[in-house]
Amino acid sequence: MLKQCWCRKTTAFELGGDSVLKRHLHRQNLYKFLLISSGLAIAVLLCQFSLYRWEFMTYDLLFRMKAPQKTSNNIVLLKIDSQTLDDLGRSPNAFEHTKLLEILQRKKPKAIAYLLDPNKIEGSKKDRLQLAKTIHQSRNFMVGIPELDVGANTEKFLLPYPYDKVATFQAILSEDRVNFGGDGVSRRAILTYKDRWFMHPVAAQLLSGKKTVQDYQGQFTFKGSTQIFTNTRKSGSFPSASFIDTLKSQELMLDAKGKVILVGQASDFDAQDFVRTPYSREINAMPKIEYHANIIDSLIQNNGIVKAGNIYMYATTIAMSLLTLFFTFQLRPVMGIASILGSGILYFFICYIAFSSTQIWLPIAHPLLALFCTYYFFIPYRLISESKKSWQYQQKNELLLQVEELKNNFISMMSHDLKTPLARIQGMAEMASVKKQNLDPQQCEALESIKMSTIELNTFVSSVLNLSRVESQGVQLNKESKDINKIIEDIISKNQYQADKKNIQIVFEPEPLFAISIDSDLMKQTIHNLVENAIKYSLENSKILITTEEADGKIQIQVADQGIGIPSEEMDKIFTKFYRSKNAKSSPIKGNGLGLYLSYYFVNLHEGNITVESEPNKGSTFTVQIPV
Repeated sequence: MLKQCWCRKTTAFELGGDSVLKRHLHRQNLYKFLLISSGLAIAVLLCQFSLYRWEFMTYDLLFRMKAPQKTSNNIVLLKIDSQTLDDLGRSPNAFEHTKLLEILQRKKPKAIAYLLDPNKIEGSKKDRLQLAKTIHQSRNFMVGIPELDVGANTEKFLLPYPYDKVATFQAILSEDRVNFGGDGVSRRAILTYKDRWFMHPVAAQLLSGKKTVQDYQGQFTFKGSTQIFTNTRKSGSFPSASFIDTLKSQELMLDAKGKVILVGQASDFDAQDFVRTPYSREINAMPKIEYHANIIDSLIQNNGIVKAGNIYMYATTIAMSLLTLFFTFQLRPVMGIASILGSGILYFFICYIAFSSTQIWLPIAHPLLALFCTYYFFIPYRLISESKKSWQYQQKNELLLQVEELKNNFISMMSHDLKTPLARIQGMAEMASVKKQNLDPQQCEALESIKMSTIELNTFVSSVLNLSRVESQGVQLNKESKDINKIIEDIISKNQYQADKKNIQIVFEPEPLFAISIDSDLMKQTIHNLVENAIKYSLENSKILITTEEADGKIQIQVADQGIGIPSEEMDKIFTKFYRSKNAKSSPIKGNGLGLYLSYYFVNLHEGNITVESEPNKGSTFTVQIPV
């Protein structure tokens, strides 16, 4: 019956333990689930906000960091610049435009695109008719109208007589004033609006041969239009010539054969002739004619910027949020902050590589903001948790210090109280052994055993007292000038009896030395431990060699024996507290594992060092070095 009750209690205890463990694991899993859920919630919430302004700021930064890009070398610019207006005192008239077109025709270009309205060119009726005739004779001549056909009103794109047969196309430049970046920067190009082609893809198709909007890299739809993000070059990337210089020389000084020639205004007198670009937000950042060239060149090379989709934005933002959670709670605060900053920099570098090499624009604002928000949201909780743990550790540490103090006091009192009865026992054994004639051999042997036991116990008590002093940091050096050779001679004399019992010869080969400043008591204990160990673990009829010498400003003491030796895998442990090697444990020799630990400590107090060299069954050599 008792056995059955005991079994039931054991089972109940085990089940109770399992239940506690399960509850603990359940709390940990719930805690992790709440953390991950919170991180996901932050990431998803951030993705609900359109951070277009921040995103386009990073977009412009990526452009500025890119290496200079080469053009397709298929576009030439002819600018009606400030020099032209200064020399003519006005805008070029119909007659001058006719002369220009005649010059251009001789170059046999692929197409000529006018970015100004021919109907607004001043001139006589005769000159206008001649200009219209020259336009009709020009190959692939087209006019870009800077307006948008919103209501399918195509009449405003039909030029009046005599230019009524000139091909016109919409050619507005988008500026992000309301949508996207909202900063007035031109970043996009419109390919079609309500299925009607703009001038730029029409001009590019003459060279690229692409016929559908789906053929173009990075194309996307926006409010009934198909657009791309222009792969913009820095200002001055396209070859250009001045209108007036071409008229004066009667020759276009640029190779325009088989290329698209853009003709438009680029006067410093009119801010309307310029646009802002990702490279600069200055009013005169880039002439409009040059941005038109960037659009056409992006379409010719088909290297428009590809914006990664929302799925990628959600994925990277969630990944960054969870990564921040891991760094915040799994690493130390300094390492956590460094890892979070490193992750942000690494991600930005990846985005830069993708943008520079493949024209893929990865989202930056949401993932980096997720790093900051997740860290900012969870770091107070981490700090509170760390503060709580620190307080608990402090309380435990204070309790441990009290326990340690009680332990040291107990050991100290116990050791002192043991020394007195030990001394009495040892004294009485000595007195009894003096009168051996009244004792039989068995009694003499018992007295000898008592004497040896008291010596061993006294040695152990002394070691424990020293250990207590060491652990309470109560050992201080009381240095005085002493002859180390004399100290060793005294130690050999005290241990000679034990050596003679095993017929061990102690050979001392001292080198004449000056007296040095040491704590003689601590140094005596150190050398005594080494000599005593050498005797204890040496074989009978062997030798122990003790030498002293001065070298490199240090006194070197060596104690070499021919004993059982120490295995190589235990060499780094023998100076550890309470450690005894396997060879020592397997021998009948008693020990407490404190002698070498205390010796190591005492030598270090003298700013010296102690080392050992040993081979199993061949002996050991301990070397002590003390600075002079």
